[in-house]
Amino acid sequence: MCVIIVKPKGNTLAKETLDICFHNNDDGGGFMYYDPASAQVIGDKGYMTFHSFWNGLQKKGFADDKEVTAEHGMILHCRIASHGTITASMTHPFPISAHLNDLKRLNWEAECGVAHNGTISGVSDWKDKTKSDTMAFVMEYLADRTVIDMLKHPGCAKLFTFSWKSSNKFAILTNQNELILIGNFVKGQDGNLYSNSTFQAKTPKYTYGNGWNWSGSHSSQTVINGSTPKLVPAQGKPADCTVVTASCAICTFYKFYPNSASKYAHYCQHRTCYFTL
Repeated sequence: MCVIIVKPKGNTLAKETLDICFHNNDDGGGFMYYDPASAQVIGDKGYMTFHSFWNGLQKKGFADDKEVTAEHGMILHCRIASHGTITASMTHPFPISAHLNDLKRLNWEAECGVAHNGTISGVSDWKDKTKSDTMAFVMEYLADRTVIDMLKHPGCAKLFTFSWKSSNKFAILTNQNELILIGNFVKGQDGNLYSNSTFQAKTPKYTYGNGWNWSGSHSSQTVINGSTPKLVPAQGKPADCTVVTASCAICTFYKFYPNSASKYAHYCQHRTCYFTL
């Protein structure tokens, strides 16, 4: 689904929160901000691991060991690929340009930039693996500066929202340091805005029933009404283990190994196993 994070100047963003966002949307990340010295929007993207993402923020002076600092306002994005390949050039945010090579740049400077959350149908060549649906949409529609100027008016932004599925969210930043948000964003307790709830840690889901013989490290699980808890595939809590493996009895039981190893990430913590799609 992806997640857009809008961090206003004066707000901080906890490292833990960004880590959750990246874990839940782990096909790469990036950020953009307004630079008053050049009066341009600056983009930095292509981070395919959270570690590299955080290092990128630190190298720019935007983060310390614990948080993205309050000094600068910025838009951050963590991607889940819906169209296009899982590569650094496909990550967001994008400069708003009609040229594909501009959109593929990992470090860019432009009059406007955009981050998108959702899936856009109806754009031409959206099945072309050289670009994502967002990239095609930017090139075909947003690259016309008249469209950006229209979207500054609340009525046009609402019309734009109604014209597309409600799940589509956009954050556009201009070289006048104007922020245009399209779609409904969630305000977190930290005061930052999020395009959906994937900035929150997921709660593991359980079903209860007979038919699973707990053994080994799982033998200490509580028996409820004569039945033992059975884990089902669900979004879970990140921990140290990151491999679907034959050595895990639950992986074997649910046949995650080896057929679905590329689709599931496996996490073990406190002798309890969780799964994420």
